[in-house]
Amino acid sequence: MTREVSQLSGGDQQKLAVVLALAHQPALIILDEPVSNLDPMTRRDFMRSLFQDEQPFFADALHEHDQDDSNPEYAPTILISSHLLSDLERVVSHIAFMRDGRIQLFEEWDTVLECIRIVPKSLCNLPKSMCIAENREQAVIDLRVLRDQAKNHPESRCNIDEIFSAPAINGLDDLFIALNS
Repeated sequence: MTREVSQLSGGDQQKLAVVLALAHQPALIILDEPVSNLDPMTRRDFMRSLFQDEQPFFADALHEHDQDDSNPEYAPTILISSHLLSDLERVVSHIAFMRDGRIQLFEEWDTVLECIRIVPKSLCNLPKSMCIAENREQAVIDLRVLRDQAKNHPESRCNIDEIFSAPAINGLDDLFIALNS
């Protein structure tokens, strides 16, 4: 409290900026690399404080609004842009990957875990229209699309059972690499 903002560490300056932005209780919060200057423990604590169910960062705002009932369930939409993808896996509800200004994939995270697979190209020869993306070695496949369209593409030489039994996405990092290799 006694130091100038310019005297704070980069991480403390970033935390202060977030607190000031949240003080207005906006409906939409856009955070661009919010934890990039923080050490791993502080990154984890920060993300937990924003999204933890038991005591979310916004709990104080909820109690303040209970008095006048103007907005009793303040729960803003939070959009996070980050290269530290592993920090997001525990807190996101939806993900969007962008490349060259275009959305590559936008989906609920639980649906990605359930339905998206990264498979070796040697396992299948699917038309590009059935792949979300592909690189030299892998194809990113939506099992829902495969299920619906595979029977209509007999020219695709692939073992559908092997694709359906392929392991789920390991994490956002693996998906990012597969989409952008």
